[in-house]
Amino acid sequence: MEKKRIVIIIGLCFALVVLFFLMIKNTFPGKPTVSPNILALSQPIYSISGSIEKIDNQAIYVTDQTSKLKFKVNTSKNTSFVRSPVTIPYLFLTNNNTNIPTRMSFEDLKVKDAVYISSKQDLRTVVKNEFEALVISKNAGSSSVSGVITEIGSGILRIKTTGKTYRVDVPSICEISTATPLPTRFFFSDLKMGGKIVAYTEDDVNQTTDITALRIEPIGEIIINQPTPSIPQLTPTVSPPITSITPTTSTTSSVSATPLGSPSSILKTR
Repeated sequence: MEKKRIVIIIGLCFALVVLFFLMIKNTFPGKPTVSPNILALSQPIYSISGSIEKIDNQAIYVTDQTSKLKFKVNTSKNTSFVRSPVTIPYLFLTNNNTNIPTRMSFEDLKVKDAVYISSKQDLRTVVKNEFEALVISKNAGSSSVSGVITEIGSGILRIKTTGKTYRVDVPSICEISTATPLPTRFFFSDLKMGGKIVAYTEDDVNQTTDITALRIEPIGEIIINQPTPSIPQLTPTVSPPITSITPTTSTTSSVSATPLGSPSSILKTR
């Protein structure tokens, strides 16, 4: 009986000790788990940048350019998706997209996209290099392509580059212009087969070959059907012939008057 009481007392003491430690742990939580891969970093890290290597459900896998670490980035309804603004080098139109990020969705992300990801959590504390993104910003990428026109349709061009053929939609708002020798604006009908152009777009030309041109810059001298300036032909003025009037001198027969009574007149009368 005495032994049983001792066992009960020991059990109660052990339970009280365990309960005491649990209370201390909940009251004074320890430091968050720190990722062993970035323990050497002394400053908090709240963002990474890199390329998307894999897309899985609502998560992306990104290798950070700085630390070379691979992260699994989860998304939720609280994650914002934006794309960096693209600046079109207009000569005549106003670039309204300057410094205005474009809203997008998770579905707009693709493998190999360059992204900038921010988080409200210090990434030094994440477990298994996994965290939830606050904002995912997709870089604009390459926004221009040059090539030779191989087909011209109704508001559509096909241009061929090294190894690729692009379908270029040319909307009415597209500016077709050159900067040299002077800023000059052209029409879609001025473009012709075999001409070389540079097409500027908001699309990433590394990700798609179907783009919409916002500006087209013709290159060279033979790509534009420029009308030959008409030079007015000067018709020589034909003056009416001038009649030369030569003054005529009238010849008057000179009659010698012989005085009456002269010997010659007398002889004639006889």
